[in-house]
Amino acid sequence: MIDVVKSLLKDPNKTVGLQADNVLAQWGRDADAIDTLLSRYAQMDRFHKEHILDALGSIGALETLPFLVDRMEEPSQILRLIAASSIIQTMNH
Repeated sequence: MIDVVKSLLKDPNKTVGLQADNVLAQWGRDADAIDTLLSRYAQMDRFHKEHILDALGSIGALETLPFLVDRMEEPSQILRLIAASSIIQTMNH
């Protein structure tokens, strides 16, 4: 099943690819999703940014910490809160 989801990462529809990333991150804790999640973050709306930050916390890879710390400067309090939660999750993995 994970291979099917991975095949959706390259879907031209950004939302489909983002959902595939989220599934890999949440379900499989798959670090393969990190690069795509990070690269898509800037172009997404706040709703999708929330999911990206949450997914990064679920993966728990130390390499995402600089990105997550930078998100503490977001204008949205919700994004800052989710980034902080993801930092804690990452540190506890």
